Amino acid sequence: MFAFGAVALASLGIALWSVTRSSEAPSRPLARYAISLPANQELSVTGAGPGIAMSPDGQTLAWIGGGSDTQRLYLRRASELEAKPLAGTEGARDVFFSPDGQWLGFTTLERLMKISTSGGAPVRITEQNWSRGATWAPDGSIVFSDLDGLHKVSADGGELQNLTTPDRERREKGFRFPDVLPDGNAVVFTAGDADMETWDEGVISVLSLVTGEIHRLVDGGTNARYSPTGHLIYALGNRLLAVAFDATELAVTGAPVPIVEEVSTDPSNGPAKFAISRVGSLLYTPGSQWESRRRVVSVDRAGRTEPLIESLRDYGAPHVSPDGQFLALSVDSANVSIWTYSFSRDTLTRLVSGFNNGSPLWSPDGRRLAFASDREGKNDLFWIPSDGSGQPEPLDVGKYQRIPESWSPGGDFLLYFEPHPDTGMDIGVLSIGQDEPARAFLRTNAVEIAPRFSPDGRWVAHQSDESGRPEIYIRPFENPAIKWQVSTAGGADPVWNPQGGELFYRDGDKMMVVDVALGQTPQLGKPRLLFERHFDKSSRGGDYDVMPDGQQFIMLDDSASAPRPTKLVLVRNWFQELERLVPSEN
Repeated sequence: MFAFGAVALASLGIALWSVTRSSEAPSRPLARYAISLPANQELSVTGAGPGIAMSPDGQTLAWIGGGSDTQRLYLRRASELEAKPLAGTEGARDVFFSPDGQWLGFTTLERLMKISTSGGAPVRITEQNWSRGATWAPDGSIVFSDLDGLHKVSADGGELQNLTTPDRERREKGFRFPDVLPDGNAVVFTAGDADMETWDEGVISVLSLVTGEIHRLVDGGTNARYSPTGHLIYALGNRLLAVAFDATELAVTGAPVPIVEEVSTDPSNGPAKFAISRVGSLLYTPGSQWESRRRVVSVDRAGRTEPLIESLRDYGAPHVSPDGQFLALSVDSANVSIWTYSFSRDTLTRLVSGFNNGSPLWSPDGRRLAFASDREGKNDLFWIPSDGSGQPEPLDVGKYQRIPESWSPGGDFLLYFEPHPDTGMDIGVLSIGQDEPARAFLRTNAVEIAPRFSPDGRWVAHQSDESGRPEIYIRPFENPAIKWQVSTAGGADPVWNPQGGELFYRDGDKMMVVDVALGQTPQLGKPRLLFERHFDKSSRGGDYDVMPDGQQFIMLDDSASAPRPTKLVLVRNWFQELERLVPSEN
């Protein structure tokens, strides 16, 4: 257990909140500690799971944290004064311990990984399709969830065993946050449907790994975890509830009871930030239901800002229509929908709903919107008439996930990016209206994203980290093996001036511009600063777009969002309190 004295607690930035004695077990006092992260660090609030974990013996804590740009794993042992970042874990979305506490499992968007708690490089276990949580089973296997369902794989890698798949005909959205029971014969998880507005509408369920049967346990809740006391602990709103659970019969045996108030949760993605150790400790992040509350704003070339859409929602991926009359964007909830906004009428209209949909792109003639959707199992390319007169239709079906990024000016080609199992993020191109398969445009071991056709369609700007950090490059569309580097000190999210002659990109919170003359070879000017303001870098599918006149930027302002949490609470000897509040037969 954590055996800290008052001096050690102070040196760690840990304040003793309270110590009370349980009347049932006076020899084991209930104790609560607040653990503050170092300055300029914050906990991840969105991802595939809670983002915090505790070793089975309660001796080690792990979490996903860092600055606003880079999130990685941190590990802190009871015997150490500070948490240590784990190299190679950038982009982690969830974290969990092995049963012996010697390994940390973690997920990225496209991979299931592990890393020794003693140090060393991360080890890839398997590829997966947009992670949704994972758990390490007693037999050395890992059960994980992605867009394709629940799967099982050895922690040493190998062949995947598919456990269950969402039934799209029954509008099952997917399964999240698996937790294998101690005997290894069943896994608890949260199920969601395609029309839910929040993961508070989730269904706590259990899958028998012996019979394959699924039992519905609790209607309304998310992120359930099994406690050795014979309870399921899960989240509803911003509090934890417990219900007595028979792990043999796979059935609840009582009514849910609130047990912890003010726990940080994410109603759009479902995770609740808590973890339980085998020996009776509880770890959680205090807070409320964290929601990204963004405002759409117009920003001129000097950085002067005016509100555009006053309502606060979890907006993402703004994209201006070719005639400058409309804006397409996504709105995130438990299912991501696509909306259009009329500049002249100041109205928002929902265009696509059901399942997850995002990254809307106007066709050059403005008559259609291409977008990504997981309505058929994984994110792939769809389109729909922009006036709402039709239904979503597949543009193309690929092997891997694909996110649309840019139309060619003639509407003949669509650039997209996809996570490839061998090379990571790559750029592909789809021919529209031709009987040709999609093909790779750029596939290397670097991360290549955000491709953008130039106004004349002959060039593609994109982001790549081939130099060791993200930079902006230009390549000929017909000969992508040739490249010119545009940025000089890092860059992301290139967008061409629709009038030509300029390429914009983001460098942290700086909006940069480069003069570009496109002849036989591009003539590039020196990058210069247009303005500096906070960018909401957590937006899905791009941060900003440019109006057709090249003078105004459409951006997302997240200043009204709640600050990300920076504290953890550790409760020792918590099982006594749990059993007092919710008696079980165990």
